[in-house]
Formats: sequence, structure tokens, C-alpha cells
Amino acid sequence: MMLSLDDVAHKLMEMQEQENVNIPLYERELREVNKGIDNLLNAIQQGILNRSTKERLDELEAARDELENKIAHENLTSKKIEEDALRFWLMRFRKLDVKRKEHR
Repeated sequence: MMLSLDDVAHKLMEMQEQENVNIPLYERELREVNKGIDNLLNAIQQGILNRSTKERLDELEAARDELENKIAHENLTSKKIEEDALRFWLMRFRKLDVKRKEHR
């Protein structure tokens, strides 16, 4: 079955609209890490401070930074392509000859 250029463009647009599953996961993990940080800060305010508390706080802050970076990266890489631009690029591929090595 041969798909038309319009069919391919439509399918690609549908795929692009699917929700990114990583962002909600990272956001949920970030909420949990922030809750852990808040709990440790409350413990520190109540006078519970030792080396383990400080180490755990450092670990949680590092995890928070990493999750914030992952969320930012996912948001940057999930930019949507306009359908006209997608059709333009697909049209360019139609002119290529797969028998020619430089076109492969």
C-alpha cells in the first residue's frame, strides 16, 4: 500500500501531537524531591542538623537540578513543526533518486 504525501504528513502531525510522557514523570519526581527538601529544611529549623542531614540535602538538591535540566531539555526538544514546513521537506525528498549514492 502506497501512502500519499498528504497521508505521511498527516500521520507525522498526529505523532507530533502525542503527549510527551517524560515531562509529567520528571515533574512528579521533582515535586517529590522538593517535598523532601522542604522536610529536611523543617528538620534543620527544629535543630536537627548533622552530617547525614547535610549530605541528604545535598543529594536532593543535586537531584532537583538534574530534574529541572531534564524538564528544560524535553521542553526544548519537543518543539512542533508546522505542517507546511513538514510538507516542504517531504516534497524535497520526492526529488531524490535513491539509486544515486549522494542522495542516500
